[in-house]
Amino acid sequence: MSGPIIPAGPPPVGITSNFDDPVNKAGNLIACNVILLVASIIIVGARVLSRTVLTTWRLGWDDWTAIFSAFVIVSTL
Repeated sequence: MSGPIIPAGPPPVGITSNFDDPVNKAGNLIACNVILLVASIIIVGARVLSRTVLTTWRLGWDDWTAIFSAFVIVSTL
């Protein structure tokens, strides 16, 4: 159970406090995360594809780091 919401100070002149129905930007945040997730997976996939199929058929430590980072990004969402 939470108590009443008490502001830390008065709002600026011309602004009214809205604790009953605050602005919710969760949809924007989720959309941004999904867009960046898809972009990062495409970029890491293109990097792995270019390193394996198109050039040396070897992955270096930097490639494995990018792959690991992509898995971490996917697992946090």
